[in-house]
Amino acid sequence: MEHDRSPLFRTAIVLAGGLALTGCQAPEFAVDFGPAYALAEDADPTQAVNGIVGVPNIDDDDRNDDPDWEDAGADDENDLSPFWIQPELWRGVKQAERLRLRITDGDRDVRVWHGGAIVLGDNDGDRAPLEFELERSKEPIEFQVEFRDYLVRADLELVKLDRNGVDSEVFAFVAQAAPLVMNHHNQHAEQVMAVHVDYGDYDNTEFIEGYQAVLSDEQFIAVDGDRYQGDVWIQDEIEFGLVSAPGRRIDFVIDSIRNRGLDNVAEDLFEAPEFLVRTWGSGQATSQDSFGNLEATPPFTLNGQHYPFGKAYWGDGGGPYKITDDIADLFDSQVAQAPFELDTSWLCVGHVDEFMSWVPVPGSRLGWKLVYTDIDGAWDALEAMDPNTSIPRYRQAHGFDTVGEIVDDNGLRNLNQDLWDDYLEPNLDILKEETGLTDDDIIWLPGLFETASGCGGTTAALIPGMANLVVANFEGEAVELFMADPFLREDIGDQGADGMIPAARGVFPDDMNVNFIDDFWVYHFGLGEVHCGSNVVRTPVTDWWKTIGTLVEE
Repeated sequence: MEHDRSPLFRTAIVLAGGLALTGCQAPEFAVDFGPAYALAEDADPTQAVNGIVGVPNIDDDDRNDDPDWEDAGADDENDLSPFWIQPELWRGVKQAERLRLRITDGDRDVRVWHGGAIVLGDNDGDRAPLEFELERSKEPIEFQVEFRDYLVRADLELVKLDRNGVDSEVFAFVAQAAPLVMNHHNQHAEQVMAVHVDYGDYDNTEFIEGYQAVLSDEQFIAVDGDRYQGDVWIQDEIEFGLVSAPGRRIDFVIDSIRNRGLDNVAEDLFEAPEFLVRTWGSGQATSQDSFGNLEATPPFTLNGQHYPFGKAYWGDGGGPYKITDDIADLFDSQVAQAPFELDTSWLCVGHVDEFMSWVPVPGSRLGWKLVYTDIDGAWDALEAMDPNTSIPRYRQAHGFDTVGEIVDDNGLRNLNQDLWDDYLEPNLDILKEETGLTDDDIIWLPGLFETASGCGGTTAALIPGMANLVVANFEGEAVELFMADPFLREDIGDQGADGMIPAARGVFPDDMNVNFIDDFWVYHFGLGEVHCGSNVVRTPVTDWWKTIGTLVEE
């Protein structure tokens, strides 16, 4: 039925931890949400979540091994979204009229608290009333909204009933829980970490020192490899994500099912009431279940829809070599990061971070650029070098004595051209389709691949994979990139003698610091690179609720 939408119910209401529900001009004292966030002028109301935004009450503040939602009464203020009905509201309500708050849909996933009790929604399986009648008061009446899980929502109404108990005015809004999302490289870094090992020839001390020379002790952590059986692949074990709302943040470690030496690192270093560790999936892991194969693009807008968290993506290794269905289902269900797949069947390890990354570039069209492996650029840089340059690292690891031997290897040229035609270019086409990027949004970083021994004809990086990099963009500081030293020189200690380093450094903006660190024997020789052996905790995306509404609507 049509209702008379009087100024009382058309007012611009600022919702708990959320945004303004826009309407006609009217007094703003009807509903007060305290230190809430008002919808900014630059937000698009057609894209915004029109209602209360909060985080799910899934942490365990009382440490009893049950999510706090299951502990009816565990109403810690960090996980609930409050609002107040102001006494001035009653000025527009006659003595014979009443006001009610209703949940019209979603009562199993969202509940409303008042006076320390659940008054709307599910109460541990016992359904609470779906309507709550407000009593006249000279003081603000406080309510709190609680969410069961990620992305759940409920429809609510504030209703005025006439003297006959018939709805005369209705204001509808939603209560929306944040989705669980993973971080992307444009989010500010808060802490970088890598695992330190020193077992004779298996020693990454110079790798660790490459970070320590640039980052402070607060910015970089060297994890003790002795605690974790010498497992250095910390990117593969854990991925960081979060749920966030205005003034609220729950960090996540998504713990891989690879379950090798670093299996307990998430619990040891991060697990806390507001820092949760979760695993999706079980059983025998494939290489695709390692999280160098699980990434997210930076944010962008495509076809009128904004993706404030970017899009999630992973590699399909072909046949049974796929990321576990539970992870794929998780990101499909969260919808906010609209996941897609790339083809990594041509790679021995099969991870998406082996040939691409993303870096923040303020002032560019998108605010970021894709870093993509450039086969032609690698040949150009090699051909510009003295062919007689001795390359002792490659002699030991790849069987090449000089730069000229690489340049003159026609089989290697044909292999890399085939990889470009059959895999790299088609994957780039997918990236362009999924994100709307153009050639001007790409940084072409030299790189070559070779057939990897014992890998069934698949490939791995020949030149240490520089696209497999770490973005350390601490707020208020210059962006620091960490990538593999190419070691295309005779004097291992003299980076100034390496012809590939200026070619690689030159593709990045001048105000971005590029650090080439030694990952050769422990990582490169182990078919991984800098990103594979590092990880980064990042600051959450803010204000996502302004632009994600049409994605999360049912």
